[in-house]
Order: sequence, then C-alpha cells, then structure tokens
Amino acid sequence: MTKKQRIEKLKIAVLGAGHGGRAMAAYLAAIGCEVNLYNRTLENIQNIRNCGGIFLRYTPDLEDNIFPEGIVHIGNIFPERREHIDAETKHEYSLKPQTEELVEEDVKYIFGKLNIISSNIEEVIKDTDLILVVIPATGHRYIAEKCAPYLKDKQIILLNPGRCFGAIEFYKIINEHYRDRKPPDVTIAEAQTFIYASRRTTPRSVRILGIKNSVNIAAIPSYKTKDIVDLLGDVYPQFTPTDNVLRTSLGNLGGIFHVPITILNTTKIDAKQHFKYYREGITEHTASIIEDIDRERLSISEAMGMEVISARKWLYQTYGSEGIDLYEAVQNTHTYKGIESPGSINHRYIWEDVPTGLVPLSSLGKKLNIPTPLIDSFIYQATSALRKYLNIDFYETGRTMEKLGLEDMSIDEIKEFAETGNL
Repeated sequence: MTKKQRIEKLKIAVLGAGHGGRAMAAYLAAIGCEVNLYNRTLENIQNIRNCGGIFLRYTPDLEDNIFPEGIVHIGNIFPERREHIDAETKHEYSLKPQTEELVEEDVKYIFGKLNIISSNIEEVIKDTDLILVVIPATGHRYIAEKCAPYLKDKQIILLNPGRCFGAIEFYKIINEHYRDRKPPDVTIAEAQTFIYASRRTTPRSVRILGIKNSVNIAAIPSYKTKDIVDLLGDVYPQFTPTDNVLRTSLGNLGGIFHVPITILNTTKIDAKQHFKYYREGITEHTASIIEDIDRERLSISEAMGMEVISARKWLYQTYGSEGIDLYEAVQNTHTYKGIESPGSINHRYIWEDVPTGLVPLSSLGKKLNIPTPLIDSFIYQATSALRKYLNIDFYETGRTMEKLGLEDMSIDEIKEFAETGNL
C-alpha cells in the first residue's frame, strides 16, 4: 500500500473546533484523510458546516514543514460560491488581530473538506480509527464521559496535549464507566505538547503560525505507543515515542510558561496594551523567574526517575532556538514572532494551565516531599486574579493526586500503572 493510500484510508475524529482542532482537522482533510469534526456548541461550527470544511492558511516559508516530504495536499476542493468566499478570506489577512495594524505578507491557503461536522459525539466518533482530542485540558473529563458509551475496540484516543496527567485522568474515567463490565479495547495516549502554534482567524478559517520539529507521545499501556507512531507516521512524522505518560506529563511546559507570563503582565493585559506574548512578555527578569519555576518541575521529575529536559533545551529541541539562557532562546524562537497577548487574563493560559499544569505538579511535589514554593505562589496568585471571573480555588478544582486516584499508590506503583495500565 502506498503512502497516499494509507493516508486516504485513515478515518479520524477531531474533537474540538478551537484554534488547534481547526488546524488539525483542516490539515488532515487537505492531505486526504476522512475527517469528522465535533464541537460541543453547534453554533460555533455553523459556518464550517455551511461551507463544508475549513480554510487552512500559512506563509510559504512554512509549507515544507507543514506538509512533510512525500505528503501532497489535495486541498482547493472549494465549496460552491467560491468567489464570495475568496473575497472574504483575502480581507481576513489585511488586518492584524486585535491591533488592526495593516500587515503586508504572502499567505497561502487551501481548503480542507470535512466528512461530518456535528455536535453529536456519537455520530462523529463512529467507525473512526483515531480520535484526536484537541480542547483545553479542563475539558478532558467532559469529553471522556461523553465518549465512553460509544467507544469501540481498536480505537485510539490521543490527547493533544494531555497537559499534566491527562491520559491518566481519561483512562480512569473510561474504566469507571465500564466498572461493571468489560471496557472496549481502546488505547489512550497523550502528546507532550501541541504540534502547532495556530490561531483561528474567522469562523471558517485557521492559520498555522509554526510547527514543532518533534512531539513526544506515550500511551497507556506504554507498549502501545509504537502502534500510534506507526499509524500516524505518514501524517505526523514529528510524533516521537517516549517512555510513558509520566514523561510526557512532566515534560509539558504549558503551565511553566503561560501562567507566570500572564500573571507578571496582568497590568498590561488589563490596560489593553497589546504586546508580543512571548517575545515582549518575557523579559530577562521574567525569564529568570520562569527558569526557577522550571527547576522545581525538574526536581519532581528527577525524584520520579523521569528524564525530562529544561525549558531552554526544549526550545532548542522543538524549534531549533539557540540561546545561552531562556530569555535569549525565546527571542530566537521564530514561531513566537506572531503570537499576540490575550485580551484578558480570563484566558486558558490561566484557567487551563493552572489546574491541569501547575496543580498536579504541586500535588505530586507534596507526595514526594519536594517543596514547590514558586509553583504554589503562582497557583495562589492565579486564584486571586481570576476571582472576579471564576471565584474558584484551583487547588480544589485541579488535578490532584487524590482526584487522579494516585494518592494511595507508591511511586513504584504509579510507574507500573503508567507502563501497564493495571489499576
């Protein structure tokens, strides 16, 4: 079977139609996969349903990275009324998001035609080989509960990403649903990070701003990781197998970057002083704080016997960004050039990355008797900062060892579970 035939044989469900879900769905559809798209709120995907797919946009310099060697995109299967849609999409890129600053750049686009576009999760995942969950990690529990009754043998579920212990949470929920009967033979896995930097630009288009060189993935049980890499190797050669889901979870840097950048720039965000989120949001002093937070993560990982790399080394491995320290590496990360600051601190950088990124690290640190003063301080600051919007305690809502069912397990038992899937 040729690569083209293998790709066209893939039946994929993408759950989530935000920035990342749209990017994945559009790309996979454009290269020939049969792709179904789910979103909980139908009105948010109505424009996509009306034209039958998603416009994928990117600058020419990214084309070889987005479409690896040997992959030919078959996009440009445009819906009816093409002239009207072309006119709208050209206008989309005449203005920069938020600031309305005029931008002059060449942007290519293709159209990814989707098979099913629906808010009915049973319809979307039926008869698919692969289920890609591409939503904020705070929604993993909801998706697991919605999917559980309709899962079938041999399906693969991949969280993009799992943040910290996402696959463990998902695995636990599926098994709880089938506690009185045999669960379907499905594989649950997670990516250590999301493969794209992407942004939704209009109700029916998305732009890929950058793509990572490599993304670690792992499954429960760990021996099934190779099966996922083999299945996705044609469409995502960047996916790299790693030891187990403890390593992908402890290697996730969403909370390490996003929470301190957002909290330390709260005044600018509140004042609507738009800035380049990474390149201007991280100063030399901010970078020093982030490096110290990262050292706490590295200490926890070492105590768990998991070899993970520092944030600075991750930037080099992922984007090829060189630098003598984190600040310099961030400034040399081309992908971060186009990423703007959020319009409010009531953003997933806080309400996702704190409960699913920092809280599990803090909780695991306590189990290991490893102090995490900086991680803890940013959890408390985030709770205070978002009180106006959410009025919740992130320690109460986050992924703690107790909620994950790991509280009474020894470290060796946790590692064995990650390897075997035996609870």
